[in-house]
Amino acid sequence: MPPTFTRIATYTTPHEAEIVRGMLREHGIEAILQDDVTVQMNWLYSNVVGGVKLLVPTSDLADARELLNLTDEPTDQDASPETTQCPNCHGTQVASLRPPLLFGIFMLLFLLPFGYRRDRYRCETCGTTW
Repeated sequence: MPPTFTRIATYTTPHEAEIVRGMLREHGIEAILQDDVTVQMNWLYSNVVGGVKLLVPTSDLADARELLNLTDEPTDQDASPETTQCPNCHGTQVASLRPPLLFGIFMLLFLLPFGYRRDRYRCETCGTTW
Protein backbone atom coordinates (compact mmCIF):
# COMPACT_ATOMS: atom_id res chain seq x y z
CA MET A 1 0.00 0.00 0.00
CA PRO A 2 1.56 3.34 -1.00
CA PRO A 3 2.04 5.93 1.73
CA THR A 4 -0.44 8.76 2.05
CA PHE A 5 0.92 12.28 1.89
CA THR A 6 -0.16 15.35 3.84
CA ARG A 7 0.45 18.96 2.89
CA ILE A 8 2.70 20.58 5.45
CA ALA A 9 3.42 23.96 3.85
CA THR A 10 2.71 26.11 0.81
CA TYR A 11 5.19 28.37 -0.97
CA THR A 12 4.87 31.04 -3.64
CA THR A 13 7.82 29.91 -5.75
CA PRO A 14 9.24 26.46 -6.48
CA HIS A 15 12.68 27.63 -5.36
CA GLU A 16 11.52 28.23 -1.79
CA ALA A 17 9.79 24.85 -1.67
CA GLU A 18 12.81 23.07 -3.14
CA ILE A 19 15.09 24.42 -0.40
CA VAL A 20 12.80 23.12 2.35
CA ARG A 21 12.33 19.83 0.50
CA GLY A 22 16.11 19.39 0.38
CA MET A 23 16.40 20.02 4.10
CA LEU A 24 13.71 17.43 4.85
CA ARG A 25 15.39 14.87 2.59
CA GLU A 26 18.69 15.52 4.37
CA HIS A 27 17.01 14.39 7.58
CA GLY A 28 15.57 11.25 5.99
CA ILE A 29 12.03 12.50 5.36
CA GLU A 30 10.80 11.90 1.83
CA ALA A 31 9.02 15.03 0.59
CA ILE A 32 7.36 15.77 -2.72
CA LEU A 33 6.21 18.97 -4.37
CA GLN A 34 2.85 19.50 -5.99
CA ASP A 35 2.12 22.14 -8.68
CA ASP A 36 5.78 23.12 -8.90
CA VAL A 37 6.03 22.54 -12.65
CA THR A 38 2.86 24.55 -13.27
CA VAL A 39 4.28 27.52 -11.38
CA GLN A 40 7.65 27.13 -13.13
CA MET A 41 5.99 27.32 -16.52
CA ASN A 42 4.02 30.46 -15.65
CA TRP A 43 4.69 32.10 -12.28
CA LEU A 44 1.41 34.04 -12.47
CA TYR A 45 -0.40 30.74 -11.90
CA SER A 46 1.02 30.48 -8.38
CA ASN A 47 -1.98 32.20 -6.80
CA VAL A 48 -4.43 30.39 -9.07
CA VAL A 49 -3.30 26.89 -8.10
CA GLY A 50 -2.72 27.81 -4.46
CA GLY A 51 1.07 27.93 -4.59
CA VAL A 52 3.61 25.14 -4.54
CA LYS A 53 2.57 22.56 -1.98
CA LEU A 54 5.10 20.61 0.09
CA LEU A 55 3.82 17.13 0.93
CA VAL A 56 5.29 14.65 3.41
CA PRO A 57 4.21 11.12 4.32
CA THR A 58 1.62 11.17 7.08
CA SER A 59 3.81 8.86 9.15
CA ASP A 60 6.62 11.49 9.14
CA LEU A 61 4.35 14.48 9.72
CA ALA A 62 5.34 15.05 13.36
CA ASP A 63 9.07 14.88 12.59
CA ALA A 64 8.70 17.25 9.63
CA ARG A 65 6.74 19.75 11.72
CA GLU A 66 9.43 19.61 14.39
CA LEU A 67 12.17 20.22 11.82
CA LEU A 68 10.34 23.16 10.30
CA ASN A 69 9.26 24.52 13.70
CA LEU A 70 5.62 24.40 12.65
CA THR A 71 2.80 24.22 15.14
CA ASP A 72 -0.92 23.85 14.82
CA GLU A 73 -1.37 27.27 16.41
CA PRO A 74 -2.37 29.93 13.89
CA THR A 75 0.31 32.48 13.08
CA ASP A 76 -0.19 36.11 12.14
CA GLN A 77 -0.44 35.11 8.48
CA ASP A 78 -3.06 32.44 9.19
CA ALA A 79 -5.18 34.64 11.43
CA SER A 80 -8.10 36.56 10.04
CA PRO A 81 -7.22 40.02 8.80
CA GLU A 82 -7.47 42.80 11.34
CA THR A 83 -10.68 44.74 11.35
CA THR A 84 -10.50 48.48 10.93
CA GLN A 85 -11.17 50.40 14.14
CA CYS A 86 -12.57 53.87 14.53
CA PRO A 87 -9.90 56.33 15.73
CA ASN A 88 -12.51 58.19 17.79
CA CYS A 89 -14.46 55.50 19.68
CA HIS A 90 -12.38 52.40 18.75
CA GLY A 91 -15.52 50.69 17.47
CA THR A 92 -15.29 47.90 14.92
CA GLN A 93 -18.52 48.64 13.05
CA VAL A 94 -16.82 50.47 10.20
CA ALA A 95 -18.13 50.89 6.66
CA SER A 96 -15.91 51.60 3.69
CA LEU A 97 -16.99 54.62 1.67
CA ARG A 98 -16.53 53.78 -1.99
CA PRO A 99 -16.94 56.32 -4.76
CA PRO A 100 -19.83 55.78 -7.17
CA LEU A 101 -19.28 53.69 -10.31
CA LEU A 102 -19.50 56.77 -12.53
CA PHE A 103 -16.60 58.37 -10.66
CA GLY A 104 -14.55 55.20 -11.14
CA ILE A 105 -15.24 55.19 -14.88
CA PHE A 106 -14.29 58.89 -15.09
CA MET A 107 -11.01 58.18 -13.27
CA LEU A 108 -10.27 55.28 -15.57
CA LEU A 109 -10.87 57.27 -18.74
CA PHE A 110 -9.35 60.65 -17.91
CA LEU A 111 -7.28 60.75 -14.74
CA LEU A 112 -5.77 57.30 -14.41
CA PRO A 113 -2.14 58.48 -14.55
CA PHE A 114 -2.85 61.23 -12.00
CA GLY A 115 -5.52 59.71 -9.82
CA TYR A 116 -4.88 58.14 -6.48
CA ARG A 117 -7.90 57.22 -4.43
CA ARG A 118 -7.41 56.88 -0.73
CA ASP A 119 -9.74 54.53 1.11
CA ARG A 120 -12.22 56.35 3.31
CA TYR A 121 -14.17 54.86 6.20
CA ARG A 122 -17.15 55.84 8.35
CA CYS A 123 -17.86 54.55 11.85
CA GLU A 124 -21.42 53.25 12.23
CA THR A 125 -21.33 53.81 16.00
CA CYS A 126 -20.22 57.45 16.33
CA GLY A 127 -20.43 58.68 12.70
CA THR A 128 -16.78 59.73 12.41
CA THR A 129 -15.40 59.79 8.87
CA TRP A 130 -11.69 59.44 8.15
